[in-house]
Amino acid sequence: MKTSQHWMKSGAAIAVALAVVGFFAGSATAGEGESPLVGSWDLTITMGAKDFDVMVVVNPDLTGTAEWDWGDEVADLENVVSEGNDASFGCPGILGLEFTGTIDGDTFEGDITSDYGDGTFSGVRN
Repeated sequence: MKTSQHWMKSGAAIAVALAVVGFFAGSATAGEGESPLVGSWDLTITMGAKDFDVMVVVNPDLTGTAEWDWGDEVADLENVVSEGNDASFGCPGILGLEFTGTIDGDTFEGDITSDYGDGTFSGVRN
């Protein structure tokens, strides 16, 4: 009987330890863990009467790429900054674009500047 009681106590201790680890692992916030910018974003850029679609992918180390809808053009992101829900990055290889915006859950919107004028962007996380 003592052996089964020992295993029950050990099993209960393991269950409690796993629950505590799971609680703390799942309680990270954006400020403590991964940037809210990380992920794949389908964005639409509006410049004047023209709209352009771009898929932006941001990695956990804040590197990333932008892939444009007008062909096989992919450019590296530069100067990626994420502070709280505010984010900015450049895509100088494509029109000299600079993005500055705010993330709200799975939406991302803001302003762009470029070599050819200014505009806005908005989109959602995939």
